Amino acid sequence: MLIVFEFAALTATVVLAILWIRDPSGNYEPWTVLCGVVLMITEICRRLRGKSHHASFPGSKEEMLAWFQEHGPVKPLTELLPRALQLAQKVQNQELEHWARMELYGYNSDGGMTEGDTVPEYRAIGGRYIDVHGQILHIDDPKLEFINAYRLRLGAAQLEELSKKTEMQNLQDPGYLQIIRQNLGVNVYRFCFNPVELIGVLQNIRNALLEKIRRLA
Repeated sequence: MLIVFEFAALTATVVLAILWIRDPSGNYEPWTVLCGVVLMITEICRRLRGKSHHASFPGSKEEMLAWFQEHGPVKPLTELLPRALQLAQKVQNQELEHWARMELYGYNSDGGMTEGDTVPEYRAIGGRYIDVHGQILHIDDPKLEFINAYRLRLGAAQLEELSKKTEMQNLQDPGYLQIIRQNLGVNVYRFCFNPVELIGVLQNIRNALLEKIRRLA
C-alpha cells in the first residue's frame, strides 16, 4: 500500500513540475508541498514498520531457534549477533550473551571483555610485520611462525566492511609491536594483511554462533 501512495505522489510531483515549466506563473507550490509531505509520511511509516518487525523478533524460544535454523547460514553477522543477544537474554544464558556481545562490539571494553577473556584463535589472520622503511619481517624459525598471525579484536560490523576491501590493509597494535621490538630487536611499524583473510574469520564466527545456538535446542 505504501508503494502506491509513493508512486502517486511522485507522479503528481513530476506532472506539477512539467506544468510549472510551461506556466511559471501558476500556483503549484501548495500541491508540490503536499506531494512532498505524502512522500515523507510514507518513508516514516516504512521505517516504523521495519523497527516494529525487528522488535517483534523475540517471540518464543522455539520460534527464535527456528529463525536461526533458517537464516543463520545466510544472514550477515551484524543481523545474527543482535538476535543472538536477544535469545541469550530470553533463555538467561550469560555465556552466550557475553560471547555474542564481544563478537558484535569487539573484544574490548565496549564489548564487555574482562581480564579472563582472550581473543579466540579463530579470529587469527595471516600477514606480515613491516618496518618504517617497508622492509618485511621474515620469520625462519618454525617455532616463531605464530608471529605472522594476528587475532583481530574488531566487532562484526568492522570485520564485514574490511572484508569488502580489495587492497592490502594495515593495522597497528602498540602492544604487539612493542613485544616484537623487545624480544626480536626489530623495530616493526605495522601489520599488513590481505582482506580476503577476513572471509574465513567471518565464517568461523558464524560457525561458532550456530554451534552455540544448536546447544540451546
